[in-house]
Amino acid sequence: DDKTIKTPAGARAALAGAYNALQSGYYYGGTFTHFGDLYGDNANHTGTFTSYQEAAQHTFFADNSDVTGMWNAIYEAVKRTNVLIEKVPNVAGFDPVEQDQILGEAYFLRALSYHNLVKYYGGVPLRLQPITDPDAAANLARATVTEVYTQIIADLTEAETRMSNTTAPATHATVGAAKALLARVYFYQGNYAQALAKAQEVEALGYALAPN
Repeated sequence: DDKTIKTPAGARAALAGAYNALQSGYYYGGTFTHFGDLYGDNANHTGTFTSYQEAAQHTFFADNSDVTGMWNAIYEAVKRTNVLIEKVPNVAGFDPVEQDQILGEAYFLRALSYHNLVKYYGGVPLRLQPITDPDAAANLARATVTEVYTQIIADLTEAETRMSNTTAPATHATVGAAKALLARVYFYQGNYAQALAKAQEVEALGYALAPN
């Protein structure tokens, strides 16, 4: 642990690793998006996977391995961002703008994961530091939904303050992404005035819809 993220190059690699966590087959690579479509009316279950059938029928059971896999995958993503947030401020030799951008992206990614967790599971444990003591980590209690949303908003506010990227590289989070996710979070909370204000801030950045 004392040899990780010691250089700007190491920080860039760790950030790539944080994005890579989103590709898990239980996260954006599969279960997370599939369950959302099945639970709504965007997809129908026609296969033999009982775990997916439970999603389609709104009847989840405690032994559903895909629910467990999704939980673990999202917390793996949280873990990687926590390491970045703790270590990147202490890395020497950074251009301050890039250092802030990497931290901003880490805060954005953590907020994204916690928003996904609270939507699926309600109040969840808030892990905000790297785990050094597994026993202590296992005893972390669930936070309330309000507490989770408070943390999400704090992370996104930090992200939009630190990030300067608006367009490039296209594969990284931008200031617009942070503002857009804030608008979505406020919308989920029923705070429509702030949701509208953040959406208008995104529009003011000059984004346009992709061509048909």
